[in-house]
Amino acid sequence: PLTTTGDIIYSSSGSTAARLGIGSSAQVLTVASGIPSWATPATASSGLVLISRQTFTNVATTTTTFDSVFSSTYGSYIISIENAFSASGTSGDDFYMQLRYAGPTTQAASYIWTNSTYTMATGANALTFANGVNQWQISGDMNTTSERFAGMYNLYLRESTTPRVEIAGRGLSGSSGKAVDVFGYVYTDRDYTGFILSSSSSNISGTVAVYGLATV
Repeated sequence: PLTTTGDIIYSSSGSTAARLGIGSSAQVLTVASGIPSWATPATASSGLVLISRQTFTNVATTTTTFDSVFSSTYGSYIISIENAFSASGTSGDDFYMQLRYAGPTTQAASYIWTNSTYTMATGANALTFANGVNQWQISGDMNTTSERFAGMYNLYLRESTTPRVEIAGRGLSGSSGKAVDVFGYVYTDRDYTGFILSSSSSNISGTVAVYGLATV
């Protein structure tokens, strides 16, 4: 029953031979309805999906927003602050994050956070904590253009039995050699859709990327 290079013989009924024609390039041999067949393999979905990447320059402290980046598609996200710095050259700015929802509106209450700072040049350690405040502090020292701040943060949306959103991650300030570990949560349950970055005093510049993590 063979007619073409690459054909395969299989048993279609007991000792009855049948021909399976060669498949297309990159197809795989599988079984369908009890007999062999060729099929195109399903494309594997990526576990990490880039949702948004923005570069901003000298933006006012309350308007660096990232809206419509969170949805029910993913239960957790990675926020990668590739760099951020005080656009005015002010050293020592605190760096903040707030969540956004519905419209968007800024969630301005119910935040709890803690961060620990280690300064590599001096070996100094510091621990800071805040409860019931209006934002997360993700760094106590954003610094100038020559000391850019970078950080990687995991954001978990409504994964715990208590309605809350959790954040955890680490940031690093360049030439000042400061490592900052951050953990926090907000205990007001909403369908959060974005976030806002700000500083304690000056305008900020930088680049930020948001990734969704596949749940399966």
